[in-house]
Amino acid sequence: MELRWRRDGSAAPPALLLDFAVAWCVGGVLRRTLFAAIAGSLWPFPPMPWFERLGLIAFGFIGGVPGVVLIAIGMRLLMARPRLTPILAAAVRWCGFALAYSVELFIFLSWGTYYSTREFLNADLLALFVRSPTQVFDHVAQIAPVALVVVPVVAGAVLALTWYLRRWVDTWPARRTRALVLSVGATIALSMVVAMVAEPARSRSEDAEASHDLFLSVAAAQSGPTARILADLLHVVSNAEDRLSSWPASVTTPRPVIDAAAWARGIDAAKAHRWNVIVVMVESMRADVLTVLGGRRVVMPTVEAIARDGVVYADAVTPASHSDYATTSVLSSQYPLRTPTFAPFPARPPYPRVLPWDLLRPLGYRTAVFSSQNEHWQGMYDFLNTGNVEHFLHAETYQGDTYVDSLDFGFFKWLKENRHAGKIDDSDTIDEAIAWTDSIAPGAPFVAYVNLQSSHTPYRQPLDVPPRFGSGRVSFRIVFGKYPADSAGAVRDLYDNTLAYADAQLGRLVDALKQSGRWDSTVMVVLGDHGEGFYEHGFGAHGGSLYHEVTHVPVVIHAPGLAPRVDSLPAASIDVLPTVLGLLGLPAHPGFQGIDLGDSTARRHRPQYTLAETGLATEVAVEQDGWKLRFNLFHSDMQLFDVRHDPFETRDVSAEHPVQQHALLSTIGVWWATQMRYYKGMPANAAYYAPVLRARAAVVPP
Repeated sequence: MELRWRRDGSAAPPALLLDFAVAWCVGGVLRRTLFAAIAGSLWPFPPMPWFERLGLIAFGFIGGVPGVVLIAIGMRLLMARPRLTPILAAAVRWCGFALAYSVELFIFLSWGTYYSTREFLNADLLALFVRSPTQVFDHVAQIAPVALVVVPVVAGAVLALTWYLRRWVDTWPARRTRALVLSVGATIALSMVVAMVAEPARSRSEDAEASHDLFLSVAAAQSGPTARILADLLHVVSNAEDRLSSWPASVTTPRPVIDAAAWARGIDAAKAHRWNVIVVMVESMRADVLTVLGGRRVVMPTVEAIARDGVVYADAVTPASHSDYATTSVLSSQYPLRTPTFAPFPARPPYPRVLPWDLLRPLGYRTAVFSSQNEHWQGMYDFLNTGNVEHFLHAETYQGDTYVDSLDFGFFKWLKENRHAGKIDDSDTIDEAIAWTDSIAPGAPFVAYVNLQSSHTPYRQPLDVPPRFGSGRVSFRIVFGKYPADSAGAVRDLYDNTLAYADAQLGRLVDALKQSGRWDSTVMVVLGDHGEGFYEHGFGAHGGSLYHEVTHVPVVIHAPGLAPRVDSLPAASIDVLPTVLGLLGLPAHPGFQGIDLGDSTARRHRPQYTLAETGLATEVAVEQDGWKLRFNLFHSDMQLFDVRHDPFETRDVSAEHPVQQHALLSTIGVWWATQMRYYKGMPANAAYYAPVLRARAAVVPP
């Protein structure tokens, strides 16, 4: 290949440069078109000075360069005519096609997530795909099956268009091709200069630091798919994580690991109750589903009945906005914050954890898990299966049909027929739970965890079940986090219908317990793993920003002799396991970071933490003494809410209350630093349980 141009200008530019120029032009036009179509603006930037906006436009021009380079190399291999044997030449061309198509496929997958969530694919999501490609494929098939066809086809079409335009450019005169290459090169060079000049400088000023972080985060988030990945890999987006880690870790009292026998020696037989325990976790069940917590209609009559006869914790917060972190935290009474960014559970977790069956099976309890989802998602099975679960039923081990989507054709049918794909219908899950409890000898206690999944987006229930609310259908497809915002009410009807369906199945379990005479000797906990948004804050699902509709969940506990009431003190769903032990008359366990909800003194000023580590958001929030601080680590922005007067978090008051903001930021920082110090110290710290923070001073009330 000739790599130098002749002085007389008679030669065309090198082929690889032409490949790059054409691919860059196609990518640039495509990027602006997609931004305009999805975000409603060619340059979707927040308010900022004009020169910073100019710098972000420059970042937009250069953001796609890494991907374009790979596409150009792939096209060059595809179009090359090397002097090789036919087999080797074909192999070279196929390698070129594979490289170029893979990059285009990644780009459009990333645009698909941007369409749904306004966030491009990040390094965490790519790592998730590498670790669990089959489960990711199945998950996408459930929430957005059309994307599995549309994205590959569009990626191939754009690559074909680029190839066609490149062949067309070969027919141009040399002077025109040189002008194309020089124009592209000059634009990129000028953009690099403008971007560097416009970037706000770091300084000791908090305002300047915030401006710098905002500029870099917007540049990464709005420059396109490849810029987002590079920002993650180079860790240049924000130093928010470093800021949190710089807080001093709390001085905690070490709590050595003990075995079940050592814990059992503290049991007072005169106070202990051999009651059954059932923990029912309902997917995406937000607090206002229940009328006692603000619901406008009865959606779940079974849960409402349990609530009338039990205790409803009206101010309960989930530890995480996504199921993998939330469910495991509830069952272990441990906070999910172990790494600064998302990490699936390892096959053999190096840190100690104690789950209900680990304590109760040695006391003669039968143990089981009945989950409608596939617990291998993100390694949850490895976390939950400590060796003390006698009967573990989930989507992968279930012998019947699982479902992915009501569309039952083509490869959707193939997915449905593979057990690893999709979920168990909640009615089948409850059938299994009833059969298991009926098989247990009268008087023998048991502990069971039940997970119901009907209410996961896109909110589908069996077609033969009539809807209780609305028409039971909408005229658009619900993609995770994406549907017409003005149709949120109709989507809420679908959501409520699926909750009603799950509730009907739960009612069958309660009826079976009553018929067998076990209900009066059973502790039942019903709660949501996390809540669900319906565009209250610009998003329609969960796993993203930590606002009230996602962080607040109902926690309802029925137990023998427990007086019915509504408890309004601060609570967290990681408190469920310590509370259950307290109801059973069993001693507290040193492995828990939650507290017994019967201890009103400890709860009065306790901070309530929630974490999000997903491809949608990396955030932490804390609520304490009537204030809530939400801190986004990627964008490095904070919002403070006066939740006593603004419970639905509609107005940021951080500028008006800097003292409260700093106090809560300090609370987050100490918690973050303490958790990181413990988990980064593995395996040396494995001899001790996760630390419990000492009580901190109360925040100045509103």
